[in-house]
Amino acid sequence: MNKIFIILWIVFTGTACTQENFIDTGKASGIFDGNMLEYMRSHPRDWDSTVVVIEWAGLTSLFEGKDTQYPEITFFGPTRLSILRYMLNNKIERIKDVEPEVWKNMLLRYVIAGKHMKDSFTIGDINGGGDEFTALAGNRVRVYRKLNPYKDTPDVGAVTLHVQSVDTGYSIVQVASADIEPDNGAVHSLVYGFTFGKF
Repeated sequence: MNKIFIILWIVFTGTACTQENFIDTGKASGIFDGNMLEYMRSHPRDWDSTVVVIEWAGLTSLFEGKDTQYPEITFFGPTRLSILRYMLNNKIERIKDVEPEVWKNMLLRYVIAGKHMKDSFTIGDINGGGDEFTALAGNRVRVYRKLNPYKDTPDVGAVTLHVQSVDTGYSIVQVASADIEPDNGAVHSLVYGFTFGKF
């Protein structure tokens, strides 16, 4: 009985390691076939409140890539949780309880002209470096790539993206998901713990 079990075990484990059992799913891609607003609408769990703010603020054409002045933009996107936390902190029940112009000015603080992918930003850290941009609201932001250590070896771990308001001096915010690439620019999603309005 034991011999039969051993033979069957050898046969099954030997055949399970064949090339045919390996499934190559390819490299992860952040490319989205559609504009930025279509991307956010297709992911309501993360972006439904952001979409409502965009539409109420009159920024639909900008995020659809139809604004001739800004055919491509980079959006450091506060997700729905960031917006809901801001509303809770300020006792706002509905997005439409706030004037569209107020939302517009706040949201444009997170948008810079042109398409900027993660690798295009220079290296920096909490003390300095990176690149400074003027956002569409007129505020200044600093964006940098950080080379993180792996165990005891510096600069060989994960590369993270960070953004900071130069004008307000608020804490640096980490990007949770970088290089989402719709047709009209780039989206860098901010961490869920970030509260909208901190720029």
